[in-house]
Amino acid sequence: MKTKQILEKITPEIKEKEIEKINNLKLPKELRKWVDEYKKVGGERDDFIWKWTYFGMHLYTLSSVRKTDIEDVCILKTINIIIDVLVDDIIDKRKNICMLEEAINCFSFEKNGTNFNKKKFDKEDLRYLSLVKDAWDYIERKIKKYPRYKEFKDIYIFDYRQFINSLRFSYLVLKNLYIINKTEFYIYQPANMFAMISMDIDLMNSPMFNINELGKMREVSWYSQEVLRIGNWISTWEREVRDADFTSGVFAYAIDSGFIKYNDLQKGKEKDIIKKIKNSKAEDELLKEWEWYYKKIESFDDKIKSVDVKKINKGLKKFLIMHLTSIGYK
Repeated sequence: MKTKQILEKITPEIKEKEIEKINNLKLPKELRKWVDEYKKVGGERDDFIWKWTYFGMHLYTLSSVRKTDIEDVCILKTINIIIDVLVDDIIDKRKNICMLEEAINCFSFEKNGTNFNKKKFDKEDLRYLSLVKDAWDYIERKIKKYPRYKEFKDIYIFDYRQFINSLRFSYLVLKNLYIINKTEFYIYQPANMFAMISMDIDLMNSPMFNINELGKMREVSWYSQEVLRIGNWISTWEREVRDADFTSGVFAYAIDSGFIKYNDLQKGKEKDIIKKIKNSKAEDELLKEWEWYYKKIESFDDKIKSVDVKKINKGLKKFLIMHLTSIGYK
């Protein structure tokens, strides 16, 4: 099914039904704890985003994961997204490079934790950073118990470092809007969607996964990141204009295609930016690219046997619907 057909099926009634379904979800007790901690440090996202993410993690969990581990894996991956949002907000809202680097130091792969420089931060910032560290330490303790952790550890660390690189790139963009370009946005930004990291965690819990298919699975995961990134870009860019956050690929595409200019990205021009992009073909062209990546994933269906690729694509299609029906909610 083409993206245009998907869009045509999203009626106001379907949108309302999808939103209601997410709102009616109950977060597991283990996950609820981390959401509550997030709120205590001033986290601005309400429960909807965490219910939305938790539901989405079930859509993007590999068929090879042991059934007894699916719930645990989905909770853990959602906690990873809490970390992602915490650090993203340091970039987008606080615009604090010292705090960003301190948060990144929490991702300690070879040592246990980090000691914060208390002279640089006030009590509120230290509580915020401590939550990043606590969540990271919790994830580390959990994944070390997974049956294939040692086998995929180095790959997981590599993929997490790509996520860290995407954070630093986002900060660069906010500090210098003239760096915005379509090529680098497509290279660096998708790592922020955690698809590769999600796959690593799933494979750590997939005793029957054929290691000979790892290379092809990484290609599938790479394309999945692009698909998820495009869906996220399209569903959040308008809100981000109002926050003066121009890290969405919608802006890179619009500038690359001449729909807007760098000078348009100034405070006070929010309505003009939104109008110009809505009158352009930016969203339509991005959805065409979404479709191209989707078909690339489809082509791996007969090349991978130990993971159901059709299930992955089915989940990604549902994810697009979730992105488009949740505009204005996340």
